[in-house]
Amino acid sequence: ATVPFSDKPSDSDLGCERCDCALRICKAPEPSLPPPSSLAADRSLQREGVILFFGLLAFGLYLGHLALGAIIQGFKWLVLWKVRLSKKLCHLKLEHARRERKNVDDEVQRAKAKLGWIDRWGPWTDTPGQRDLQQHRRTLGAYDTKIKALEAELGDFERWFAEEGLHTENAVRAFFARRQRDSQGGPQLRVSNVVKVENAQTLSTFHSSGNFYINPFEAFQKGGDTLLFHGLPQEAATNVQATGLLLSYAANGMLGRGLYGAPDPRKSLQYCRSANKFMFICRYNLASPARHAGPGMQHRNSIFDEFCVYDEQRVVILWMLKLE
Repeated sequence: ATVPFSDKPSDSDLGCERCDCALRICKAPEPSLPPPSSLAADRSLQREGVILFFGLLAFGLYLGHLALGAIIQGFKWLVLWKVRLSKKLCHLKLEHARRERKNVDDEVQRAKAKLGWIDRWGPWTDTPGQRDLQQHRRTLGAYDTKIKALEAELGDFERWFAEEGLHTENAVRAFFARRQRDSQGGPQLRVSNVVKVENAQTLSTFHSSGNFYINPFEAFQKGGDTLLFHGLPQEAATNVQATGLLLSYAANGMLGRGLYGAPDPRKSLQYCRSANKFMFICRYNLASPARHAGPGMQHRNSIFDEFCVYDEQRVVILWMLKLE
């Protein structure tokens, strides 16, 4: 059998899809490369995009940091405002209770003046006047109990403000360690025991400047409050814990007769003249006429700084420390 021949190529004999030739040996033209200037422009755009991305990312992180700081500060302000409001309400309640107690006490005095003979006969005489007097006395006792509770609550608020963050034993130990960073002061001291000093009387009589600075030198320059250490012999620690620091027992030191405190506990250690070493963390009001002695000044202190105040009501003790 013969195969019919045709000069016209069939569909299967057509060339490649990229040209019209009937041959399959043709090749498509190579794609043209972009000019070098175009490649450089693309790389520049890529670099600018990366820079813009990281710039926006850094700006977003910065804004987030500011927002977080603002939230934390707002929360702290809210807590502080709440505590101050609670302290103010407690103070108002205490003043009201004292006024009511005074009124009841006046009633007792009037009843005793009217029925002066009742105290002599006491339980053998049962009269309406005596029963009223006994009721007034019971009311007076109830107000005394209420006043003591409010004074204790107010003392807690005063202490909270005076401590300025030193509310726990761990915070006190960390503060003690931070104040010994200067290597020139000798070896680091360590705390064995920490005792919170609860003295509502000294807290209520403390005269604060109204401003607190954790840096003692800034507090001295601006006339504010700060936290300092006060060392003393063991036999005086119990009395100081009960009465606070008193000028009647103060020594006449390089800055005169006053109540001394040091930013570094290693300076206060010099005053712990006993086998067991005790010292206090106190809040000092360093407003004028407080004085300062330290290195570079015309005093004997060549390593440590020291401050002195001349009013008992400008110092309040907060914590008692026993050293190892």
